Amino acid sequence: QHFIAVRRNEADSIENINRATIVAELRNTYQTYHKSISHLPNPDAFISGSNMRGLEYLNRWAGGIENNIS
Repeated sequence: QHFIAVRRNEADSIENINRATIVAELRNTYQTYHKSISHLPNPDAFISGSNMRGLEYLNRWAGGIENNIS
């Protein structure tokens, strides 16, 4: 019983670490994504008032993510 209890505690602590790590990674990914698009105009504005095509917008957005990661 002691062996099982120790292994169960180890598994629980590993699971908690993994959960915390996953949450932290998701939060960092979201914040990086948000920072990368926050300085760009609203995509809807491009549709109504700009000649910029969707692909050019996506290229600028992807460049923003790369700049914020590195």
